Amino acid sequence: MGQKNDVVSLSCSRHGSRSLEALWAVSASKAKSAMCEHLADNANKMKASEWGAILYSKFNVRLFGKKDKSDWQELEQKKAKKRQMLFALKRDNEFNGPPSKKMKKNTTEEDVD
Repeated sequence: MGQKNDVVSLSCSRHGSRSLEALWAVSASKAKSAMCEHLADNANKMKASEWGAILYSKFNVRLFGKKDKSDWQELEQKKAKKRQMLFALKRDNEFNGPPSKKMKKNTTEEDVD
């Protein structure tokens, strides 16, 4: 079985789809593009499978399958930028601690007089 069929087979199985998701999360843009190319070639097989249909949507295979892949690339770049911002925010919070909350003074009727 070739690499192309391996990716499609993984996408259509319960555990394989989860593995493919994990790979997707840490893959570079070039690797994502190569995986998506294989998946787009077998879009009908993916959509026919419960697990494949989920990945078809998550990986935006429909956008990739178009002749102009710039929409897919733009979407992936936006996702990567958001991920980087979240990691930076998490890193800053770990370094500085969580943001402090201002304590509200409880007012009673006695305080108002």
